[in-house]
Amino acid sequence: MPGGFARVSTSTDPLAVAMQSGGHSVDVWVPSEKNEKPVTLLFSEQRNFSRRLPSAPPSRAADNLFWLGRYVERAECATRLVRLYASRLAEGERRGTLEAEIGELLTGLDVEAAVADPATTLLKASRMAFATASRIRDRFSPDGWRALREVVDLIESHIRLREPGDLVDVASQALTRLSGFAGLVHENMYHFTGWRFLQAGRLLERGQVSAQVAAAFAKIPEGGLEALLEFADSRITYRRRYSVHLSRETVIDLTVLDPFNPRSVAFQVNGLKSVLDELPGIRRGETLATVSRRIARLQVRLATGDASEVNEAFLLRVATDLGDISDLLGQRYFGAAPLASGEGAEAE
Repeated sequence: MPGGFARVSTSTDPLAVAMQSGGHSVDVWVPSEKNEKPVTLLFSEQRNFSRRLPSAPPSRAADNLFWLGRYVERAECATRLVRLYASRLAEGERRGTLEAEIGELLTGLDVEAAVADPATTLLKASRMAFATASRIRDRFSPDGWRALREVVDLIESHIRLREPGDLVDVASQALTRLSGFAGLVHENMYHFTGWRFLQAGRLLERGQVSAQVAAAFAKIPEGGLEALLEFADSRITYRRRYSVHLSRETVIDLTVLDPFNPRSVAFQVNGLKSVLDELPGIRRGETLATVSRRIARLQVRLATGDASEVNEAFLLRVATDLGDISDLLGQRYFGAAPLASGEGAEAE
C-alpha cells in the first residue's frame, strides 16, 4: 500500500498506546520492489472524453422550477396590469368599466388595485417568485436571481420612501428587470429537462392570463381594444401591420391567434406543446398521455379558430384548459399520489 498512519508507544507496555500514556502517531510506508502506479479518482486527460447529458432533476426541484416560471410570469402580468391601471388614472381617466375589469383581473392574480398605492400589492407576486428562486439558486444563472432581487428591492424602495413618484415608471423598471431574468434564463441556463419545466410554467401562466385578459377587455366597447394591445405589448406591431383604426377581429387575431406574435395565446400554446413533447416519459409514436392529448387539442383549436368566432366563452375555455393542463402536469411529475391509468411512471 502507498502508506498509512500508526499509533506507537515508547512505554514498555505494548498496549499503552494512548496519548495520555505516552503514545504518539507516526507515518508508515510499506516499500515495494517496483514502482506502483498511482491510484486516483481525479479526472485523467488520458481517458477518452465522452459527453453525457445531465439526469432529470428530482421531483421537488422540477416542481420549484415549474412554479418559478409561473410566479415570475404572474408577477410580470400583474405589473403590466398595474401599469395600465396607473397610466389611465394618471391621464385623468375616471374609474369606469375598464378599470373595474383590471381590478377584477388583479384580484385573480392575488393583487388588489383599489388601494392608496398599488405598488404595495405587487410585493406578494415578486416576493413569491424571489423566494422560489432562492430555493433553487444552483439551477440557473446567479444573474437571474439577482434580477429578481432587484425587482423586490425596487418596489420596496418605492414604498419605503413614500414618494408620490410615478407608479408607471416603477412598473416599467420592474418589467425591464423581469425581462432581464427571462433573457438570462434563456441565454445562460442549460436547455434540458430543468429548463423545460421552467419554460412550461412561464408559457402556461402567460397563455392563461392572456386569455383571461382578452376575454375581459374585448367585450369593453370603449378603450378595451387599446388596453388589450398595450397589455400584449403589440401596439407597434399592430400599427405596422394594420392601421391606426382598431377593429375587434384584427386585435383578437394579433393577440390571440397569431402564431408569430410572442405575446399571443397561440404562441404560448405552441411553445408549451414543444416543451411538453421533450419532458421525461414522453415518447413519440406511443399512445399519447392525457396531458399530451389536451395540449394537442388546444393547439388545433387555436390554429383553426377564426377571429370572428373568438368570443368570451372561447377565451375562458382556453384559460380553463390551460389550468387543467397545469393540474395534469402536477399529477404526472410532482404529485406523491399514484398516477392515473395511462400516465407513465418514468418521471424522475
